[in-house]
Amino acid sequence: MTLALILVLVPFCLTGCQKAPEPDTKADLITVHTVAAREQIINEVVELSGSVVPEPNRSARVTSLSPGVLAYVGPHVGDWVAKDQVVARLEDTMQKAQLHQMRAALLIAQANWSKAKHGSRPQEIEQAKAALEVAQANEVNAEQNEDRLKKLYEEQISAGRDYDLAVSQEAVADSQVKAAEANLSMIQKGLRPEDREAARAQADQAAGVFEQSKATLDLTQLRSPIKGVVAERYLDVGDQAGPTAPTLLVVDPTIVYVQATLPVGYNERLAPGQDVQIILPDSKVTLSGHLLKIGMKLDPVTNAVPVQIEVPNDKLRLKFGMVVKARINIDKRMAIVVPKSSLIGSADNPGREVVNLIQNGVSKPAVVECGTVDGDVVEIKKGLHRGDTVTTDVNYELPEGTAVAVK
Repeated sequence: MTLALILVLVPFCLTGCQKAPEPDTKADLITVHTVAAREQIINEVVELSGSVVPEPNRSARVTSLSPGVLAYVGPHVGDWVAKDQVVARLEDTMQKAQLHQMRAALLIAQANWSKAKHGSRPQEIEQAKAALEVAQANEVNAEQNEDRLKKLYEEQISAGRDYDLAVSQEAVADSQVKAAEANLSMIQKGLRPEDREAARAQADQAAGVFEQSKATLDLTQLRSPIKGVVAERYLDVGDQAGPTAPTLLVVDPTIVYVQATLPVGYNERLAPGQDVQIILPDSKVTLSGHLLKIGMKLDPVTNAVPVQIEVPNDKLRLKFGMVVKARINIDKRMAIVVPKSSLIGSADNPGREVVNLIQNGVSKPAVVECGTVDGDVVEIKKGLHRGDTVTTDVNYELPEGTAVAVK
């Protein structure tokens, strides 16, 4: 009996003396993904939002300098036009009639000036000489007739009135000779200097009036001052055009401006000529431009200064009125960075950023001071060292001492 009791007690003792199994704590661990804080070169970038506008020197409103009714408007919105192309025309019936009248007046004035400048033609001189010879012959006949009637009158053969008539005829013949001599002399010598100058001035005046009429007619044709695309068509055929009523808006879209505002402080760190990356909305396409101007006047409401960015737009991806983003690199430097997904914000304390720092399998909240965001990483100015491990997939602050399992 004693032996049987011993045999029963031995298995019991062996079982009771075994070590109790340890509890399974893995089920209580939080599984996390982590990354080590590292050093890398980061680009400090300022990102602006701006709108696409035409470059002032590449935009023109086609406007008539004189009022009138439009008889023709050619291009429509979206059509390309060449520089100096006639894109519209006013009613020009009156201007054409005036030009025809001024052309006739010019031809007359030029003919008079040519006659005054070159003198009379040989035929006119010969005619004047012949007229003088006729006048001289008439004078000889008149003198002979006067002498004959004088003798008859003295002999009382002829009446006195016949003699008086002969005297009068001789005087007329003499005056005709003098007139013919003066006419021949004038034709041979030409006009007086003051008369020639007057003829020249009249020709010049007629030419000026004619050119003015041509210019008035030309003003009825509206030409595009630049090569570009019709962006707006304000008037149609039959509308009244004038200096205050433009007909078309033509823009050259191959080079455009992006107008944006720059937060104060950055203006001292930027300079005209710096490269700018333009990001199109809802697209992965980026374009390259350069900073053209930084404004001098601060907007007290936004605390920002205006900037202009010039962007080549050969493929016409940028449309006027489009809102785009502009990225400008300010600085490059070595910095400690972590993924942006490692940061945990606080709704109760805006501006406070925390990371879950993992040390020896245990989490500890670490308050950090962030700097520049460069793509998917953010600069950590304070709170971490190179090599520190932080979570990347926990979007809340783990209590200090929380055990974690790293995947």
